[in-house]
Amino acid sequence: MPKVVDHEQRRRGIAEVVLRIVAADGVAAATLRRVAAESGHAMGTIQHYFHTTRQMLQYAIALQEKERAERIGARARAEWENGPRAVLEGIMDEVLPTGGPQRQEAAVGLAYYIAWHRHPELKESLFKDIPAARAAIASVIADAQQRGLVDEGAEPDLEASVFFALIDALASAVAVGHQSPEEAVATARYHLDRVFTTRPST
Repeated sequence: MPKVVDHEQRRRGIAEVVLRIVAADGVAAATLRRVAAESGHAMGTIQHYFHTTRQMLQYAIALQEKERAERIGARARAEWENGPRAVLEGIMDEVLPTGGPQRQEAAVGLAYYIAWHRHPELKESLFKDIPAARAAIASVIADAQQRGLVDEGAEPDLEASVFFALIDALASAVAVGHQSPEEAVATARYHLDRVFTTRPST
């Protein structure tokens, strides 16, 4: 009886190998031949799922961004009952590369950022979720403002842009060794201390 192959699972497994290679050695290192060697699949198997390196790279980064967004969204929902600052701290914890999948995600993201000008087809997967992410953060800050936790003169959209840019930059700084994970967390928390300047009225 022929073996039943879960094609989506195999495709995801190949993509995970791609992401490990990119995190370690950059986008250019993730060739079809190397991925075949490190995944234990024949070259023909890799080409069955991805006809070109471009397709493989696009699928891999789209998979990472999807899984990361799902994890961040789940963390934000879990923290909601603890208040808006807890939500932002949860997002921060899921983005900054302090351990777990965040370390690889930061290294992969940086490698793709470096490479996308040579591979413009990667740009959509890298940047397409950013407007929605900023809007979600802005809604959290607006909620905090309504609760009296953020100064009434603050602009939630601008504060969201600053917060998003800060944690993105900190993640890259950790990925290249400019800051330690502990320094990045301390910097992000310092920023939140400045945003959440007031206490709720009684």
